[in-house]
Amino acid sequence: MPVELEEIIRFMRNLGYEVKKPRRKSVVDELLGAFEGAVPEGETSTEYLKKLRESGYGKY
Repeated sequence: MPVELEEIIRFMRNLGYEVKKPRRKSVVDELLGAFEGAVPEGETSTEYLKKLRESGYGKY
């Protein structure tokens, strides 16, 4: 974390505020989060991808 942010957090805590440091999302979580809920219930991702390939998804 940059030094400036640490100083700001320390200053805010000295004023009596509760400060939470921002958590970094992993790249994997950000990428996979975009596809969350894409696969219908009761179907595995492998089965879903197979159906997409057979339907010509991405060819047009």
